[in-house]
Amino acid sequence: MALPWHIPLEALPSFKEKERSIEPSLIKHYSKLNVHENPCEELQTGLLCEIGINNKEPATIQRLIAAGMTVARLNIRDLEPDACTQLLQSIRQAVYNYSAELEYVYPLALLVDVRGPDIITGELKGGPHTTIELKEHDLIRLTIDTSWRESGTVDCLFVGYDHLTDLQTEDIIFIDCLTSGKVKLIVDEIGDDSIECTIATGGLIGAKMAVHVSKVPHELQILTEF
Repeated sequence: MALPWHIPLEALPSFKEKERSIEPSLIKHYSKLNVHENPCEELQTGLLCEIGINNKEPATIQRLIAAGMTVARLNIRDLEPDACTQLLQSIRQAVYNYSAELEYVYPLALLVDVRGPDIITGELKGGPHTTIELKEHDLIRLTIDTSWRESGTVDCLFVGYDHLTDLQTEDIIFIDCLTSGKVKLIVDEIGDDSIECTIATGGLIGAKMAVHVSKVPHELQILTEF
């Protein structure tokens, strides 16, 4: 049996939907429905299931397909390339087995969740287990100066992101904290290698906390084939 990834795109049949005029009202749309036509045999809704290490066996995936799964989601943010390859091979095998039972190719969609670029703060002065509390309404400086990489304080933190100074005033920065919620910073001034911020929402942070910035383009590595 030839599966979709074995068939050239040029050889796939093209389907053209029937042209239907858009009705000006819902009542007119309902009034023109033909009750004598057979209903659509295709599913109008989809069922998404996440495939991971715990349910990667082809037999398990095949049971999910038989139960109605139309989209398989892969969360590969924390997986090695070899593990991702094994998941893809398991899904393909499950689709092949289920398609062989149906005697036609079952169209299973694949949704891949990839990791974005990591932006984190540096170490804190006092060691890796040191914590500091950022208090609301205080000022703090975020810098890309590497001399601050291992000596962060409540007044200045290193952030490993070269585009930090591309931010604009009034932009918002969030920093993960050790307690519930996130630290919220509002950019006040932009310098050559740092930015001055006001702490809008405080919190307790440690070393190497995740930083979330907005309105600045991220440089993503190109995904390669598995």
